[in-house]
Amino acid sequence: MIIFMLCSTWIMSAFAPQASANQGVSYIGGKLTDGKQDPLTVELNSHGEVTAYLWQQVHGTTQYQRQHFSTMATNLFLSESDTTTRYYTPTAGGENMQGVVHQLLGEGTLSQPNAEMLEMTWALDQGNVELKLAINYSGNESYYEKRWTIHNKSSDKTYSNLRLIHGGDTLFGGEDSARSYWDPLLNMVYLINSNMNQFGVMGFAGKNTSPADRYFGGHYGVGIQAASQGNLPNTVEANYADAGYHLQWNRASLAPHETWVIESTETWTPAGVLQVIAPPSQTTAPDSTVSYLFKLQNFQAVDDQFEVQAVSAHGYQTGIREGAIIDAAKDGAIKNVTVDVVIPPGAAGSDTITLNAVSKSDSAIKNSASVTTIIDQNIPVITKVTPLPAQVSKGIPQIVTVEINTANAPDGAKVQVELLDANKSSLPQTVTGEDVIAVNQAAVPLSIPGELEWGDYYIQVKVEGINGVHSNASLKVVDEVNADLRQLSIAEGVLSPVFAREITEYEASVSHDVYHVTVTADVYDSRSTLFINGALVQSGTSSAPIPVKVGQNAIKVEVLAHDGITRKAYTILVRSAPSHEAKLLHMAVAPSRLKPHFSSEITEYSMQVDYSIEQLSVTDLVYSPSASLTVTGATYQPLTNGYIAPLQVGKNMILLMVTAQDGSTQTMYRLEVIRKQKESGGYPGPILELPNQEEPKPVVIEHESYIRGYKDGTFRPEKGITRAELASVLWRLIKEDLGHASLKQQASFMDVPSHHWAYEAIEELKARGIMKGMDKNYFEPDRPLSRAEFAVTAARWMKLASSGEAAYPDVKGHWAAKEIAALAEAGAMEGYDNGAFRPNANVSRAEILKMLNRLIKRGPLLEVAEPTWTDVPTSYWAFGDIEEASRTHKAQIAPQAGERFIP
Repeated sequence: MIIFMLCSTWIMSAFAPQASANQGVSYIGGKLTDGKQDPLTVELNSHGEVTAYLWQQVHGTTQYQRQHFSTMATNLFLSESDTTTRYYTPTAGGENMQGVVHQLLGEGTLSQPNAEMLEMTWALDQGNVELKLAINYSGNESYYEKRWTIHNKSSDKTYSNLRLIHGGDTLFGGEDSARSYWDPLLNMVYLINSNMNQFGVMGFAGKNTSPADRYFGGHYGVGIQAASQGNLPNTVEANYADAGYHLQWNRASLAPHETWVIESTETWTPAGVLQVIAPPSQTTAPDSTVSYLFKLQNFQAVDDQFEVQAVSAHGYQTGIREGAIIDAAKDGAIKNVTVDVVIPPGAAGSDTITLNAVSKSDSAIKNSASVTTIIDQNIPVITKVTPLPAQVSKGIPQIVTVEINTANAPDGAKVQVELLDANKSSLPQTVTGEDVIAVNQAAVPLSIPGELEWGDYYIQVKVEGINGVHSNASLKVVDEVNADLRQLSIAEGVLSPVFAREITEYEASVSHDVYHVTVTADVYDSRSTLFINGALVQSGTSSAPIPVKVGQNAIKVEVLAHDGITRKAYTILVRSAPSHEAKLLHMAVAPSRLKPHFSSEITEYSMQVDYSIEQLSVTDLVYSPSASLTVTGATYQPLTNGYIAPLQVGKNMILLMVTAQDGSTQTMYRLEVIRKQKESGGYPGPILELPNQEEPKPVVIEHESYIRGYKDGTFRPEKGITRAELASVLWRLIKEDLGHASLKQQASFMDVPSHHWAYEAIEELKARGIMKGMDKNYFEPDRPLSRAEFAVTAARWMKLASSGEAAYPDVKGHWAAKEIAALAEAGAMEGYDNGAFRPNANVSRAEILKMLNRLIKRGPLLEVAEPTWTDVPTSYWAFGDIEEASRTHKAQIAPQAGERFIP
C-alpha cells in the first residue's frame, strides 16, 4: 500500500523569490514580466515539501504572502508481501500506526528541467519503486499543478493498496481561520476566510485525469492525523477553524513495470463576496469540444442575479449551458456554470478560458476565473460525448445512445460508459455500457431504468489508451412532460368548438358593449407554468382584463411544461361586433336654455338670445360609448371640453352629428339659435332670416403630437407612466392653447429642482391647481401613476364633476370616487368586465393616451399604413390612439369613430 501527503512549516514569510536552487530549495514563478507580477511563486525543497506564495496586499503591503502555515506534506503508503510501509515528508507528522513501517522519504534529487517546472525524485524499496513529484507553473496564473508519478521498476513485485495523500495547514495573509467546502463536480476541497473583501478562495482539486477518491477540509490537526493513518474521512467543517485541506488517491495494485500518474491543481481566486471558481485545466486535441464546470458562489447577504460571459483568449466559440443570467441565493449558495469550448481544426498550443460574472443589482460586485486548455494534436483524447436523447421521462425504461468522438484513439480501443448521479458518484444499481472505437467513434447504448428519480445525471466515459475520463455530458430525468390545458373558458363569451385538450384553435364572439374579456385556464400538470398573452397567470384563476376592439382579437394561451423546454400554445380568436348606438346622451348650453328640455330622442332644438350675447357655449356633451361626435358651427375648446359658437344677428345653426362605432349609423342633432337685433328706440328690429346651412362637409384638421417615443424607435406602450411624465403631457396640451408660460422662479418641491426635465410642466400644473404634491415639500415625480390619480388630475383639468359615485364596488368610499364617476360619465374611463375599477392599479402609456384622446376629442387616427414605432404594429389594440398622440398630422373627420389620416 502507498499513501502520499503534503503539509506546511511553522514560518510565514514574504519575499522576492529566486529562480534557481539555493541550499536545497528551488523556486518557480515570482517574475515581473512587462510590468506585471506573477500571482504565484512556488517553493520545493530537497525533502519534497511544497510551499506556495501569493502576490497580495495585506495590511497595506503588497508582497508574496505565504499560503501554508508549514510546508505542504506528503504521505505514501505501499504494501508488498504483507508489509505496509508509510513514506512521508518531515512535516507530515501524525500518529504512528501499529503494523506499519514508518520511513521518512528523506532527501531526493531536486532538479529544474525548465523555467516553469521543478522535479523531485526518490528511489524507494531498494530502488524497486521510483516516486517523482513535478511542480509546474506557467506564470501569470493563479494556480499551479502537481503531478506524482509512481513507477514499479521491479520485474517480480506487485504492490497493493496504494494510497497517496497530499495536504496541510493553510493561511490567509497570516490569518489562520477558514471554513471548508467540498465540491464533487469540481473534485475540489476549498477554503474561505471570513473576510471575503480581503481574501478569495484557496482550493485543491484532482484533475479529470485522476479524480481524488477521498478528501478532508477542517481543523489542520484532524487532517494531519487522518492523513498519517492513510484514510481521509470525507468531511468538511462548516465552522471557521484553524483549517487545512487534504486529498487522497487510491489504487488497488501496481504490477511490475506499471506506472500510476496522479495530477492535481492548487488554485486561488481574487477577493470578493462573489466567487468564481475554475476547474482544473484539461488537455485536448484540435477539432474537439472541451467542457469546463465553473462554480459561482454568492457570499452576499441577499439573493442576486449575475450576468456571466465566457471568453476565449483566441476567440474560439464558447457557450454557457445554463444561459447568460445565473440566479444565486445568498450566504454562500453555489451554482454550476458549464462552459463548452469548441477547439477548431488546426489549433495548437494553449487557450485560456475566462468566465466573467457581474451582479445585475450592483456592477461593483464582480469576479472572474480562468482555466487553460492545452491543445496537442497527437495526444489521444475524448473530444465529444453526446447522449441521444439528452432527456428521458421518469417511470419509462428507455435506451439512450451515447455517441463518443475521439482523436488519435486506436481502432478497437475499449469504451466503458457509466451513468453517475448529480455528484458524479456511481448509482446504487449501476448503469453501464461498452463498445469499441472505430475510426475515432463509438456508440454505446445505456439502458436507463424507469425507477430513476428525476434530476440531473452525468455520463462518464473511459476509453482504453486515453488518460483520464470524460464526465461533463449530462442526462436529465424528468417526470412525464405535459404542456396541456385541462380547462379553458372566456368571460362574456362561449368557446367554439367546446374545449378539448387536444384542440388548440378556438373562436368566441362578444357584443359591442364588451370592452374587456378575461380568460381562465387550468393546466393539466400543476408543475407547468401558464402564460396568457405573455403574462404569467396562476392556473385556475382569471387573467387580467384583456382589451377587446371591434373586429378580431387574438388571445394566446401558452403552457410551459415543468421541464422548461416543452411548450404548447392555444389561441382564442375573439370577434367583437361594432356598436350601432349613435345618440347624444347629454348637452348643456349657456347663457340660455334648450327648448325643449334635452332628451336623447329629441333631435331638434331652438332658442333665442339677446343681442348682447355674442357667443354660445355648448358643454357637457356626452354621447354613446365608442361613438364619435362631429360639431359644425362651433369651435372646440379643450380646456372646457366643450364648444364655442360665435353668434351673428339672426338665425345660427349648430349641427351635432353622432356616428356609431359601426361607422354607418348616424344621428343628427340640430340647435337653432336666434340672436335678436340691437334694439333702437325701444322697438326690436326685425329678425333676419338666413338661408339654411348645408349639411356638414368633411373637415380637415391639424394636430400636433403631444407625447414622444424613445430614441431606439420604440414607444413601450405597456410601460407605466410616472407623475412627471403625465405633467409633461398635460402641459404640452395646455400650453398649445395658452401660447406662453407663467413660470415661477422658486421651486415648489424639494424633489423637483429647477433643472429637473419636467420642472416647468409640474410648476405650471401646480399653479393651475391641476396637479398637487404628495405633501407640502415633495411631488414624487418618478412614482408610477395610478388610475385614481389620473381620474382626479383629469377631472381638475377638464373641470368635470359628478353628483354621484361610479357604480364600481371597489370605488365606493374611495378618496377619488367622485372624480372616477365624472370621468366614467364623460366616457373617458371604464371599469373591467368583472365589475371592478381597480383604482390603485398603475396606468400604462397606451391606456393614458386612449383616455386623454377621449377627453380632448381626438382620434383614434385611422388608415395609417406605416407605424411610427417598431413595437406598436397596426394590430396593437391602441395603435390608432398612439399614432394620434405621437404623430403630428393632418386628418379628415371621419364618419367612423376617429380621424382619417392624410399622408
